[in-house]
Amino acid sequence: MKKDDNIQYKDYPQWGEVREFLREIWGRYSGDYYYELRLIPPQGKPIQRFFKSWKAAYSWLRKRRDLVNTHNCYYGVLPRKKKEGSRSAIDLSEILVLPVFADIDYKEDIPPFKEFLERINELEIKPYMVVFTGHGYHVYLLVTLNRAITTNKFEEIVKRFSWYLQEKGFPADPKVGEAARVLRIAGTLNVKDPNNPKPVRLLSIDQCVYDLDYLEAILPQISPEVKKRLTKERGVVEPESKDLTEEQVLKIVELLKPVYRPGNREVLIGLYLTSWFYKRCIKRDYLKRIAQMLAEYDRDNNKSADWDQKLARILYQVDYHYDKRGPVKKEELKGKSGVQELLEQMMGEEKALEVMRQLEEILGPSPHYGDSTFVLIDLEKKIGFVNNPRRALIAQFRIAHDRIIYTRIVTKAAIESIKITRSPLGSPPEYEITWRTKVRKLSTKGFIFDHINRLRLEALVVSKRLVEDALNSIISKMEESGKAEIIEEINVEGFHLNNDGVIISKPERNNIVENWEENVEKLRGALLTLNELVDHWFSHIREKAAFIIKWHLMAPFNFVRKQLKISPLEMLLLEGTGGNGKTTLGRVGAYIWGLPETKYLTSGEGVKNPARLAAKVKRWTYPVQVNEPAAVFNSVEDREFIKNAWDSLVARGKYKHGEYIEELAAATLIFVSNVPIANKLNDAERRRFIILRFSWKDRLREHYKEKYSEMVRKFSEFEKRCLPELSIIGDFVYDYLKERPELLRRDWIELVEEILERLYKTAGLEVPDWIKLRCKIEAQDPSEEWREDIKLIINEYLAETLLKYGGRNELLNRPDFESRINFITENGLPSAVLLHEDKIIILKSFINFLNEKGVYITSLKDLAELMGWEYKKVCYRKLGIRAWVVETQIANFVEEEQ
Repeated sequence: MKKDDNIQYKDYPQWGEVREFLREIWGRYSGDYYYELRLIPPQGKPIQRFFKSWKAAYSWLRKRRDLVNTHNCYYGVLPRKKKEGSRSAIDLSEILVLPVFADIDYKEDIPPFKEFLERINELEIKPYMVVFTGHGYHVYLLVTLNRAITTNKFEEIVKRFSWYLQEKGFPADPKVGEAARVLRIAGTLNVKDPNNPKPVRLLSIDQCVYDLDYLEAILPQISPEVKKRLTKERGVVEPESKDLTEEQVLKIVELLKPVYRPGNREVLIGLYLTSWFYKRCIKRDYLKRIAQMLAEYDRDNNKSADWDQKLARILYQVDYHYDKRGPVKKEELKGKSGVQELLEQMMGEEKALEVMRQLEEILGPSPHYGDSTFVLIDLEKKIGFVNNPRRALIAQFRIAHDRIIYTRIVTKAAIESIKITRSPLGSPPEYEITWRTKVRKLSTKGFIFDHINRLRLEALVVSKRLVEDALNSIISKMEESGKAEIIEEINVEGFHLNNDGVIISKPERNNIVENWEENVEKLRGALLTLNELVDHWFSHIREKAAFIIKWHLMAPFNFVRKQLKISPLEMLLLEGTGGNGKTTLGRVGAYIWGLPETKYLTSGEGVKNPARLAAKVKRWTYPVQVNEPAAVFNSVEDREFIKNAWDSLVARGKYKHGEYIEELAAATLIFVSNVPIANKLNDAERRRFIILRFSWKDRLREHYKEKYSEMVRKFSEFEKRCLPELSIIGDFVYDYLKERPELLRRDWIELVEEILERLYKTAGLEVPDWIKLRCKIEAQDPSEEWREDIKLIINEYLAETLLKYGGRNELLNRPDFESRINFITENGLPSAVLLHEDKIIILKSFINFLNEKGVYITSLKDLAELMGWEYKKVCYRKLGIRAWVVETQIANFVEEEQ
């Protein structure tokens, strides 16, 4: 069946196409399955339904024509075992036939139907079905299974099919390959742009069916990008494209003559050496020539009567491996390691290792991880290092009398596998190594010296002098020979921009599209919790709470902003008296993004030097909350570090073990302090902060009552029960921004408010008014507010002293500051605040009262510096005072009252 290019969307949906499409896809399954339909509007809440047959799904769609015309209609390609759209709901163990799909998305210049169908049908693997999606094509293969496969295997085949199409010049997307993927239903409309709907057309159905084994033999194992890079960096070439010289052929024959004996001839040449040749892409003709020469040697020297029969079997094995077994098994073929095992059995390890080294020089190394890796470091003396996983050691060796002789063990552990992560920012590579020891396996991460230090701690280093040279040489050799996995990405937890301009998450966050309805319900609960947090628990500081929540939603994307060269988000400084909830508000970010508090929270003492601070900042792109950071801001080095890390991708550079390492400035900092910090900042530092001051008036009223402890208990229960639910909000925010990084160029507050509005509407909730609240950020020095608070506390202290020692009537009769302090001083009441002539005298014991009220000032000297008062030693006999005090004019209090 074929269609033309004449598209008229007004006649849609085309129920004949819908019926034929669903029957072809779902009608081939038999068993107790659920079939998923998902209707997604351009904006709003998706509709997800499950049915027990394709006919029931089709009937449901027919009854809802209006929905079909206004929604993007999708179906779950694979049947589900339960009513979920997740990967866990898929079980392929009883399925005998599967559709393998690819999404070919043309950004522009979509080829006409006829042209596309002609091109796609010219391929060796011809499609079973082709669907036009409005912006590209979905191509399906029909695959029969002779064995049960897992979802992982299915996803691998789908990805390899996309790579196959990429090699043939089609822009297929290998990322669209999850087992739980939903695709467009033919016969419906693509209303991604409601003003310009596009028909989804079923273009062709051809009964082309492929066996899974055949498909695996044809499809590529690696992507075209990786293949191109490997070809350039490692010399990877097409099968049977490499030649050997006559000298190399004769050398191989001479090396193998001692072990070419009855009992191992066919296994050595027909199996193991053939596999090695195949994986190194060497032409089979050279292998046949080697087999012929060894057979003649066997006839003349070993006097074997069956030399010709063995030769015939070996030549058959060569062709069989190159034509059939090799394309299917590929890297599973046992090649070099098998040759090494036979050589060690026949010649002993020392002689065998030298033969293997010479064969490897000719044939090239095998990329198999379990093989030994040799590297010569002194060509004249023939000294080198070997990584031997079988013996679980790294050793130094020398070559003498055609033997490899181990001269010194370097480590009692061998590298089994290695992953090298290179950052596009230019920092040194990081290594993730799996070690094999005699008794167990060990994993290590970090730079070279980090691995060496870990081996020392595990008592696995034998030669301290050689270990660094050995490790450097072997890792370099493993990378050259293709035994190392190479990854190019920024190795940091959180969010960063990849080369395709997409914000990626490490580790990957939850996919909200899977189990959409369940996730929307979770979002609804989380948003209601957020409302309760702002409107109930923090109603006394509602504007500040709303602002801090909005800051938390944007802070993890600050590293992406710096990658895009956008002005970074300012750090947050919350300071003021205790008992107002600022520490808890700072901690809300950990719940929104589902972060462990052990990594999210730290103390000023814990990061009071640049090394400790850098260790926190480089770990992830999420915020890091520093409680009581006075020690940080007392350090000139820490302040310079914070200032430089704010707008730079790199926090600092340092030399470690002679190697220059750059540490990322990934995290955004939030400081929470009960002592004044902002008054210490200069103008350049203040521009990098949003300073929110929590004054005496922001404290909870219940703080003064017996109910306060009960309220704290209830909030702790609420925090444990409800706040962990907030992490779904972070998932939805990331899902909205991951493919829209350019939105970060907008005013961040407006962007967050827009995202919150969308989330509330998605959850079917009324948008609360607190979303639009803007917190007033004072431009003046916040120390002014500190001074006002302390004056109020002094007045409160006098009132409490008068009430305690003079009684309620005396307090009511003296409502002003001057009359209270005069009465206390004249009557000699016990007090830390007294009057001497026209000056207020403050004694050291008043500091304890300040701390009780949540103002954490440690000394009279600090109080004097903050208030601009005089700190001096006095002797007032009339008052009985001989001590250091803080002194100020009473006019500073009396004038303000007036």
